[in-house]
Amino acid sequence: MKGKLLKKALAGVLSLAMVFSTGSVIMAEEAFGAEGTITVKIGNNEAAAYSSFDEAMTAVRAAEDSLSKTITLGEGTFNSASGETFRINEPNTTITGSGADATVINTGSYAVSGQAGILIQADNVTIENLRVESVDPGASGGAIKATLIGDGESSLPCLKNVTISNVVISTEAGYGLNLHGVEVADINNVTIEKAAKASVSVAKAADVTFSGLTTGKSGWETDIAVQYKDTSAYDGASSISIENSDLYYNVVYSERPNTAAEGGDTIAIDDESMTVVERADGTKVLISKDNVILNETTGEEYVSLTEAVEEAAGGDVIVLPAGEFAGNLFLDKELTLKGAGAGETVIKFDPATKQKIEYFDGREAYPAVYSTEDLTLENLTIAGPTDQHHGIDGVLAKAGLTLNNVEIKDIRCTADGGEVCGVQYGRGVMVDGNGDVNITGSHIYDFQKQAIDLNTSGSIVIADNIIEGIGENGTITQNGIVLRGTGHAEITGNSISGLRYTADNAWSDSSYAILMYGASSADINGNTIEEVDNGIILDEEATAKINNNIINADNYGLVVYTTGSVDAADNYWGGAVEDKVWIDENAGEVTGLDNVKEEPVIDENKPGEGTGESGAEAGSDKTPKTSDPFSLGLMLALAGASGAGILAARKKIK
Repeated sequence: MKGKLLKKALAGVLSLAMVFSTGSVIMAEEAFGAEGTITVKIGNNEAAAYSSFDEAMTAVRAAEDSLSKTITLGEGTFNSASGETFRINEPNTTITGSGADATVINTGSYAVSGQAGILIQADNVTIENLRVESVDPGASGGAIKATLIGDGESSLPCLKNVTISNVVISTEAGYGLNLHGVEVADINNVTIEKAAKASVSVAKAADVTFSGLTTGKSGWETDIAVQYKDTSAYDGASSISIENSDLYYNVVYSERPNTAAEGGDTIAIDDESMTVVERADGTKVLISKDNVILNETTGEEYVSLTEAVEEAAGGDVIVLPAGEFAGNLFLDKELTLKGAGAGETVIKFDPATKQKIEYFDGREAYPAVYSTEDLTLENLTIAGPTDQHHGIDGVLAKAGLTLNNVEIKDIRCTADGGEVCGVQYGRGVMVDGNGDVNITGSHIYDFQKQAIDLNTSGSIVIADNIIEGIGENGTITQNGIVLRGTGHAEITGNSISGLRYTADNAWSDSSYAILMYGASSADINGNTIEEVDNGIILDEEATAKINNNIINADNYGLVVYTTGSVDAADNYWGGAVEDKVWIDENAGEVTGLDNVKEEPVIDENKPGEGTGESGAEAGSDKTPKTSDPFSLGLMLALAGASGAGILAARKKIK
């Protein structure tokens, strides 16, 4: 997102005066001078030719200060011979080229006084019609800088009447353009292709006009930084005007507080798409309205998601614009985060700030979003990077959780060179607590272990979602929905696919679309389960009504170990019941298997209604198969427990 997060702490106060002006763009003047030539014209004298820029500046410095001096550069590249080559310290001097596409000043790694590639230190200086390239103009310098160098503490005198016109700037370090201690500057038709810090730095600079300014990428993701330090070197407020400009990030900020001598800085801009965001410390930032983070409850606007979260009260709704925001978020108040749309607003796992969180009685997760209070996420994406071992999980909630139109992707590890690795992380959604869970209209894919893993006593709704595993793989068993707690779930209208583990070992063919154990219960209706090893498994005391689904698994559509009751009527099994359903001899009552769909269709008129037989009439459905497909130990291992070796005496599926 352009200007989404400032790499430099934004501080100070900015007072904004909105102005409206059509402005004008000065076009490049007619090129003059033969290729590679350097000429100097002083006053009304004839122009004289010189063989180097150093010689040309020597002639300029020898002239009377009051006379006009023009150094004309022909086509070609003019390089620094030393750190003094491009020190412009004679007043009334113009350096003009043959056009930004024809004349290049390349200062390389030379820095005049450690401050700049080209250092302006005199009044009435113009640089025009050329390109400036710099490798290292100094850490706090610029490819072009205008300043009278002081000691950093004493009051800095100001240069007057600086003009930069029809110039293209590119620098590998520092700023593109730096104006510190300037009165009246005209920055006209200037393009700053890239800079290591901000494109432009301004300090103690009054009456600066940017007309036709174009900025590119910068390390601070900032177009213009109006800077301040509490020293006499910054004792004058800045005033700048921005007209007809194309700012890459649409971020302009001032560090100067209103309490400073001479008050805060003033910035005028003719762009109604920009707005001022006032921060908690009283500072303000001028940014694009498209980049504003809004607390919908209070009406307050923010530049930083971290600040928006910190200042919010419980129950507030925070609206995020399109763009990418760095996780990881650790939330201790009830909040709603609403994005501009799944795929448009992205909260991305940040390895640099990851924290280990315990869940499920001692397991560990590194979530991109973690909340200890009720959390709602809407219209956004949660994503990884994928190059982290033991470090990628999506959303972990210790209370209630609502996801609506949320995309969760790349919650996996590709550090070993594959789509996933074998570590038991990579859960898209985890809930561990007592809150209600509502996951609707969401898309979870490119996860590593589980798409949704819930341990809660609250009510659960999982509806109209798409869950996609990575398909056939020999690295890790993947599962779709895991229910561990005592909460009752309504699982309706979901599509679950791509869960296939193909390694030639005891775990082969052991991925599941839905796993239930503990005292969990569920109504599972109207879902489509296909391209998976197995469909649904119930163990321990879990109970379920499984009706009106398409369950087309490669192996078993239903595996029952639970001592609880199961109604499994009116489903399509992708084959004969005796081939697709396995019931342990110690399982509880299973009903409805005499009523099956002959075609893979979902009857929209009967959501949640089981139509099968019950009791003794369904007793024949409980005949166990000769090959036990599963065990509690294996299921726990699939769900990410450490007991991968406790397979008891059970045999693997087929």
